[in-house]
Amino acid sequence: MSEERQAAATSSSADRLDGDEKQRSRRREVEYIHGCKSVENYQRKELLGEGTYGEVFLGRERNDGKLYALKRLRMEREAYGFPITALREIQTLRAVRHPNIVRLFDVAVGHKMDSVFLVFEHCQNDLANVIDTVRSPFSEGELKTILYGLLKAVKYLHDRWIIHRDIKMSNLLYKDGVVKLADFGLARFTADPDPEYTDNVVTLWYRAPELLLGVERYTVAVDMWSVGCVFAELLLQRPLMPGKSEAHQISLIYDLLGAPNSIIWPEFEQLKLSKKVPTKSYPYSSLREKFPTLSRAGIDLLEKMLTYDPAKRITAYDALRHPYFKEAPYTKEADAMPVFHDLKRNGKGRKRGREEEENKDKDERKHAAAMKYVDRIF
Repeated sequence: MSEERQAAATSSSADRLDGDEKQRSRRREVEYIHGCKSVENYQRKELLGEGTYGEVFLGRERNDGKLYALKRLRMEREAYGFPITALREIQTLRAVRHPNIVRLFDVAVGHKMDSVFLVFEHCQNDLANVIDTVRSPFSEGELKTILYGLLKAVKYLHDRWIIHRDIKMSNLLYKDGVVKLADFGLARFTADPDPEYTDNVVTLWYRAPELLLGVERYTVAVDMWSVGCVFAELLLQRPLMPGKSEAHQISLIYDLLGAPNSIIWPEFEQLKLSKKVPTKSYPYSSLREKFPTLSRAGIDLLEKMLTYDPAKRITAYDALRHPYFKEAPYTKEADAMPVFHDLKRNGKGRKRGREEEENKDKDERKHAAAMKYVDRIF
């Protein structure tokens, strides 16, 4: 055999071995998640949505006729095994069960190992779509009910040392009058021995100031800042601070809340990016002017959620006991909440802007995650 043919044969053999190793790696990952069933058990219907990490289809179980959301994972971008975000999501959702958290029922596989689906309960809408599509969809009592349900989900996670790290309107599903927190691809257990967290988490508009300013170690308080942004967005029916870049996001926060300092936030000057923020005169908090019809208790709760110092930011436990939930209008039972059917995902311009920002943000986070080893992130 000539040297050229021998080299070609060696290369071809190596390629086959590499391909076989990838296939074996993926198969090991599927075997790790016990109880997988075939995706052929589900009749796939229309496409519900498509994002950075996969497509979501409406599916009907062939045996019981129930509807599910089938999230097809994008495996083609992964050299070996499952995407990190999918592993995180499966690990976390297997460990939790709460009425305000979307339920993962199963992991289904196709004929090929690169055809893997997460089988979720089907929810009719997400709150971003509701807010963008329906004019004044919720009364204050209904809004309060949604916020209360979200806080119950967050408290449940934090009690179990889990940070969600991506709370935002489009990750809040709405089913039969009940809000359900979804998308656990960035969630992690805070007891993880990894000594360093990435600060490239949480969609920009909902990102806490300590993350924007380069904190090296953060807590569950980052979720509570995001909850505050959701609270404000429900009131305004538009994003509170829709920044176009990290610098712009910081500027919007300072414009709304005033600039932080070491008096109200002792660790502020220790943050690596605190000195790089342009110095100018910022007004004191203008939350009251932003929400003139919100009660004093409501403003107090919002201020406590949007507190600069994460050590002083209100916890989910304390937020659930806040006077805001004890005053009229009161929270409602699920059967008294509005129901929205067949909302099309072709809403207003701000919806398109929201999707563009979130997709860009996800791409940036995925790139950052790819720079670390799986055993450090996961």
